[in-house]
Order: sequence, then C-alpha cells, then structure tokens
Amino acid sequence: MHLVEKLQRPELKMLMEELSSHRITTVLGPRRTGKTTLLFQVIQSLLEQGTEPKDILFVSMDNASLQFLSKEPLEDMFSTYFE
Repeated sequence: MHLVEKLQRPELKMLMEELSSHRITTVLGPRRTGKTTLLFQVIQSLLEQGTEPKDILFVSMDNASLQFLSKEPLEDMFSTYFE
C-alpha cells in the first residue's frame, strides 16, 4: 500500500537521515508547498523499512480549533499516544 505517489521530494533523504539523530526536526514552509506530502513519504519509507505502524505518530496542527481543546494540546496528544 502506498500513502503517496512515487515521485519523491528531494528533501526526503535529508529527513530520513535526521531521524537517526534522535533530535526533534521541524518542517516549515508556506501553505501548499508539499510539507504534508513530504511527511507522508517519510512515513511510507519507515513502513517499507519495517517500522511498526504503532511506532509512528503523525500530528497535524493545522486545525486552529485544537488550541481550544486544552492548554497544552500537543502535550495531551503525546500523553494519550503513550498510554
């Protein structure tokens, strides 16, 4: 199963290398430039390399209403995920 088309963004290799550094990496850019597609390609690569789906967490913070769910929406998402 493929989450995204085969045409890979050039930044994919760099992001895959960043994963091995165990550091937090932020993907920034203007709207509609392919950030989500790039992250889906990273996820696809991880799955193809044998990473368990339960070990992958993708959180999109695009929805402005998330800020009203709690004082710390990202922290709450991580807590729920790790439970």
